[in-house]
Amino acid sequence: MTEPFAAGALALFSASLALAQNDQAKFSSAIDLVTSAVVVHDAQGHAIGNLRAEDFAIFDKGKLQKITSFSVEHMTAPHAVTAGASSQTTTQTRTAEAGRTAQERYVAYVFDDRRLTAESFIRVREAAGKHLAQLRPGDHAAIFTTSNTVMLNFTTHTEELRQALGKLSPGQMESRHCPDLNYFESDLIMNKQDYDATMVAVYEASAICGLPLPAAPATSSSSSKGGSTSRPGQAATFNPNTPPNVMTSQDILSATIQGVIRSVFAEGERRTRDNLALIGRVVELLSGAPGQRIMVLASPGFLTPQDNLEKDNLMDRASRNQVVINSLDARGLYADTGLAITQHNAAGALQGYPYAAEKGKLIQRGARADANVLAELAYGTGGTFFENNNDLVEGFRQMAGGPDYLYLIGFTPEKLKLDGSFHALKVELKNQSGLKIESARKGYYAVKPK
Repeated sequence: MTEPFAAGALALFSASLALAQNDQAKFSSAIDLVTSAVVVHDAQGHAIGNLRAEDFAIFDKGKLQKITSFSVEHMTAPHAVTAGASSQTTTQTRTAEAGRTAQERYVAYVFDDRRLTAESFIRVREAAGKHLAQLRPGDHAAIFTTSNTVMLNFTTHTEELRQALGKLSPGQMESRHCPDLNYFESDLIMNKQDYDATMVAVYEASAICGLPLPAAPATSSSSSKGGSTSRPGQAATFNPNTPPNVMTSQDILSATIQGVIRSVFAEGERRTRDNLALIGRVVELLSGAPGQRIMVLASPGFLTPQDNLEKDNLMDRASRNQVVINSLDARGLYADTGLAITQHNAAGALQGYPYAAEKGKLIQRGARADANVLAELAYGTGGTFFENNNDLVEGFRQMAGGPDYLYLIGFTPEKLKLDGSFHALKVELKNQSGLKIESARKGYYAVKPK
C-alpha cells in the first residue's frame, strides 16, 4: 500500500536522524510561552470537550497566571476543532462530528532497546507482537528504536510489523566499572554533591575494589549516619563527618571514583541526548500525519539532568502539533526493595560496612527518577503513563489510543529568571464539580542561557 504521507517520510527521517548524531539540536533559551496539554474527564470517565478558557486556572510556583492562549482539539474527529480563548465548541458542532467516520490513527512505536535488559526485552517484544496483531483495520503503525537498528515507516500491514519486531534485539548494555556507579549516582556526586551518594561510592570503592580509604583528620564527634568507619582488619582512619570531595581529591580512591563518574556520566548524557533527538524527530514525523497522532514510548526510563531545556521544547512541539506521547514503563512490576544491595550482601562484599543499606536506597531513587521522565513526557503532552504492571499487552492496548479532546493552555511568564530552577505547574478547574483533570504538564525548567 502506497500512502502520500509515507512516501519519502522514512528517508527524510533517516537523514535528519543522522544529522542529529553529529549536531545536537540547538534550542532557544527564551521562554515566551509556557503551554500545558490538558485532558478532562467526567465522573464516568468520559472525555469532556466543551470547556472554555475561563473554566481553567493555571499556577506557576503557586502564583495564578493569566491565560494568553487556549484551544481545544477534538483528537478523534476527522478535522480538529479549535476554540479561541473565549469561545467554546457548540452542541451542534459536536453532534455533527459524532456522525462522521473516526479519524485515521497514526501510531509510532519507539522501543528503547539500548536500555532494556534481556529479560525485559523479551517480555516487551512478545507483548508488542500480540498487540500489533490486533490493531484495528486502517491503523497506520511505524516502528523505531533508540539504537537505530530497526526503522519501519507507517504501514497498515501487520505482517510487515511482525517482521520488523522480529529484528528487534537488546542493544549494547552500559559499561561496567568498579565501583559500579550508574548515571543517577554519578550526577548526584558530580553535580549535586550528594552526601549519601558520595559515602556509598567511597565505601563501595574500598569494599569491592580493594582501594584504601583516604585518611582524614579525626574529630571528637561521631557521624550520625556513618556508623563504623573501618573494614575488618583496617585502621579506622576515615572520618565520615568530613568525607573527601571525590571530584577534587588526589588520593587513589578518589581518583578512581572520578574516572568512573566522568565515564559513566558522559555515556549516560550521550544516551539521553540520542533518546531525546530520536523522540523529537518522531514528533516531527507525526506532526505531518493526516490523522490522530500518537507515539508509544516503551522504555525502562532514562534521566535528563543536563537536558531539561531540550525536554521542555520537545513537549511544547508535541503539544502544539497535537502529538500525544504515551509512555510504557517496560520494566513492568518492580518492587521498591533493596534488591541490588541484597545481591551485594549475598556475596559478602559489603557486609559490616557503613552505608551498605544506602546502596539499595540509591537504586530505588534512580529507578523512580527514570520513571519520572516517562511520566513527564506523557503528562506534558496529554498522554498516559502505564507503569508498575506486568500486563504489557494491556499496556500497549491503552497506549495505542489517545484522548478524545485535548486542551492546550498557555501563558507568558512575567519577569522570569533563567536561573535553572524548576517551576511547578498546576492546572485547576473552576466551578466544574464532577469533572477531573486526568493529564496535565507538571512543570518546566527556567534553564540558564549557555
